[in-house]
Amino acid sequence: MKEAVFLLELLKVMLSASFGPDEAVSRLGRPVEKGPKLWRLRPRESWIREARLHFEDLEAGQGLLTTVEVEMQAPWVANRADLERALGRPSRWLPVTGPGRPRTLAFDFDKDGHELDGSILLRLDPPPKAGSGERLQVRTAMVRRFFPAPASKAEPAP
Repeated sequence: MKEAVFLLELLKVMLSASFGPDEAVSRLGRPVEKGPKLWRLRPRESWIREARLHFEDLEAGQGLLTTVEVEMQAPWVANRADLERALGRPSRWLPVTGPGRPRTLAFDFDKDGHELDGSILLRLDPPPKAGSGERLQVRTAMVRRFFPAPASKAEPAP
């Protein structure tokens, strides 16, 4: 499961607040398009069709790299139990946002000695069928990190 190993290694480095676009590019590939909120990369890995870096303006700062999205060349087929074993975490289904929409399976990672929390999200398309034995086709994977809001300043005593 080279995909799971790749995503887990990427998540571990992303859980450092100092991980930025330059390190992402050195790991993933050359930028082909750069915008303020989205960079598209030509990936180094042959099994990746495209990698995207997503930037957000948050309370913690402006233009923070929050998400690395990886679109597969071909579906990554695995079952849920194998994914949970490979990623070392239980998974949970995210709510479906509409009919015919892809299902998303989430693996949550708390700080575990890192600076930030994060998640690996696997978008499944087509959604798994009932009785499929949890045979999943992953089309897109997202590695997301969460920046805490800055601590609010205490109000002065009256």
